Parts: sequence; structure tokens; C-alpha cells
Amino acid sequence: MARLLSCSLLVLASLCLVHTRPYHEEKHRALLRSGYVYFPGGGYYRLAYKTPVVWAEARRNCQQEGATLAVVNSEKEADNLRSLYLNNGPVKRERDGGWSDSYDTNVLAESTVDPIPTPTPDVPTPTPAPANATIHIGFHDIFIEGEYLTVRNEPLIMAGFIRWKVGYPIADDEHNCGGFDTGKFILDNPCDVKLPYVCEIPEVY
Repeated sequence: MARLLSCSLLVLASLCLVHTRPYHEEKHRALLRSGYVYFPGGGYYRLAYKTPVVWAEARRNCQQEGATLAVVNSEKEADNLRSLYLNNGPVKRERDGGWSDSYDTNVLAESTVDPIPTPTPDVPTPTPAPANATIHIGFHDIFIEGEYLTVRNEPLIMAGFIRWKVGYPIADDEHNCGGFDTGKFILDNPCDVKLPYVCEIPEVY
């Protein structure tokens, strides 16, 4: 009886895996088509840099996509955001008979050097972004000065990455919205400053 139950559970688990995997693959491809870049072990990120917006609009735009403003949880994720920005966002190229993101995930996984996109001849290479710049990310101290929360409503200290840029945080009523410096520092910006931003969707298992 125990063996029969064990076999039944194994068959059920296998069926679940078969039925969920296509959904994950379909979602993966859909995210890539919509401009997200996949970083193995990190998730999906989309850099919006063509039209800088204020922090609240950046947050709202991400929410409308089923994402959140990116929250940096680790050194690796800081590297991901830096690479994403320095490569100026997704540059599509034809690969394996279809369109995919421009980042070679094997290079990202094995190398500490920023990957360099290789566009097809008919895709113009974008102008490189400034080497040191700031983007909106998902934390703030809008409610209580000095009490930083992520957009997931958790204390910033719980996120796992706190490396303030020299001179930050600034304790006033103006600098209340989170930013990420591509030198891999966080800072608090005025919420009404217009900046590029990064939306994040966790990896689907």
C-alpha cells in the first residue's frame, strides 16, 4: 500500500512538472519579447531609460506590468543592474531562429566582465549610457524620515544590500526616494527628479 501511494505521488509530481514547464517557458519568452532581460538566479529586469520619469510614476509603470521597481538584494543583483544600465538596455538580436535578449546568460553566469551586446547588422547599436549614473529603484522613506522601506513593504535593512554613496542618506524632507548609482551604491533622491528606472520580476520556477 505504501509503495502504491509512493508511486502515485511520483506520477502526480511528474505530471505537474510536465504541465507547468510549458507555462514557465511561455512566460519566459513573453517577458523577453516585452523588453525584459533574464539574469540566471536573479530574475527578469527591464531598463526604461528613453523617457525618464519621477519615482512615483516609475513605480506605477512597473506595477502595471506585474513587476516592481527593482530592489537590490545582493552584490550579484547590484552587478546585474549595473550591467543592464551600462549595456543601455535590451538590444534585440536574432538567435536560434527567433528574437531573444542581447545578453549571453552563460557569459553573465561565468564572467565578472560586463557582457557586450552583439546586435545584428540591421539593428543599430545604441549610444552608450554614461558610465556613472543614477536610476530609480524600489525603496523610500516617504512615511517616516530615516525609516527606509522597500516597495515590498519590508525594511530596507532586510533587503540584504545597503551600500550608501558617500554623502548619503540625506536627512531632509526632499530626499525620500531610492536610487541606485551604477558605481553600485544606493542613495536617496528627491522624489520629483526624473530618472531612468528598472522594473523587476522574480525568476519563475
